[in-house]
Amino acid sequence: MVINMSRVLDLVQLEEKEKQMVKSEAARAYLKMLKLKQELDKEIELYSKRLEKDEIQSISEYFNVPKYLNVREVADLTGKSQQIVRRHCTNKKYKGYQTSENGTWHVETEQFSDLPNFMEFIIKRQEKFGRTKEVARLAKEMINEEIVDEEI
Repeated sequence: MVINMSRVLDLVQLEEKEKQMVKSEAARAYLKMLKLKQELDKEIELYSKRLEKDEIQSISEYFNVPKYLNVREVADLTGKSQQIVRRHCTNKKYKGYQTSENGTWHVETEQFSDLPNFMEFIIKRQEKFGRTKEVARLAKEMINEEIVDEEI
């Protein structure tokens, strides 16, 4: 699905003081995007509260949601510190398992799917992994170029 952002931005109205605040078209477009993002965030929160568990699950599958999250990810998602997340895991407040006595926690993702920021978190996580894959691809390309150069 392709969204024509210029058409969408044409629908966003700036107040007179906002128009005066920014001079360039690029700045106006950016301001419109920020306003649009604010409104989208509100709508996402409203709709996420209306969704049933199975609907959230099917959307999660579409976005390739992992079965487990690490402690840092759970902390980011819940707004708690990593130490509190570990404590909740140890006390069985969060479902998960530890790889060894002092190893990494693998916390079940599903228990957080009803949080209002869950889908936003998952989308950002996917974007981050996409960037990581791109960096890895570029690094591999550079290494391969160096190997070819050395052979010549």
